[in-house]
Amino acid sequence: MGAITVSKKGNELSLQIPEREAKELGLSQNAGYELVKARPGIWVLTEKQAEKENPTDRKVFRLLREKSLKERVEGKFESFLGKEELPRFREMLKEGSVVAFKLSSKYKKAVYKSREEIEKEETEGKIKPGQGKQAGETAGKEQEKEAQGTAQGKGQRQAEEQGTSAGKGQRQGSENAAGQSMEKGQGKDSEKAIDEYSLEKEGFVVCRNEQRAKSLSQELKKEIEDGQIKGIKSFDGFFYIIETELYEKYAGKVLETMRNSKTISSKELAEKTGLSPLLVRIICEFLKEDGEIIEKRKDLLQAV
Repeated sequence: MGAITVSKKGNELSLQIPEREAKELGLSQNAGYELVKARPGIWVLTEKQAEKENPTDRKVFRLLREKSLKERVEGKFESFLGKEELPRFREMLKEGSVVAFKLSSKYKKAVYKSREEIEKEETEGKIKPGQGKQAGETAGKEQEKEAQGTAQGKGQRQAEEQGTSAGKGQRQGSENAAGQSMEKGQGKDSEKAIDEYSLEKEGFVVCRNEQRAKSLSQELKKEIEDGQIKGIKSFDGFFYIIETELYEKYAGKVLETMRNSKTISSKELAEKTGLSPLLVRIICEFLKEDGEIIEKRKDLLQAV
């Protein structure tokens, strides 16, 4: 019989059995095996009994396969689960079969992925080995803090999602300041004010410098490919980058408001929707790109 070798990959050791010997021994590629030490120098390889998958687990994994990344965002994916699936889903997170994955700590919300998906991405080099585990543990700790009510982010998220005044005022206050800084003159002061805003706090970034925009796009390449981030260059020379979730949250509201008016300016849109002029402007750039609206003349918009 040929030699069986042991190879190391990451933090795991793998047994390498020549294919001919594996066939002679009746080993299957689709089966699972356990290696047990019988006594010094002798090991026993036994086939693992196939475990019956819980129907609820099957549904959760099916949803994780079928739903897009933006639908698997923490807080949104749960809406696809029924009363029976949700408690089991929480258990799967604790067990590690489902991971709340964050590519970077700068994102407030994680994306749910199965352990198999994480391992596949590590193998393909899409994420670093062990990054999935580390990101899952970090997201898990944040979820635990949120469940206990000790994390400040919980109050901010609840305020944003439920429309309560605290978090809403905090975020909209920042957005309003951004909108005002954009409209106040031009030059260094305006550019400096714009640079103060970030994806972490406001959910969008504005760049006037093309090199900065390219650099940021490269940093966010994975998120852009996964549909978590959207980016666009406008005719006014600005580069807009926004969280897809934030855009989708308000794009419908902006478009509906426009359809109730023959023509409207971004300032009027901001007043009617209660959003900041800057956020409205960013949303409108994407709506123009999608052919949903047109700009009849400078800052005079109309729904198609």
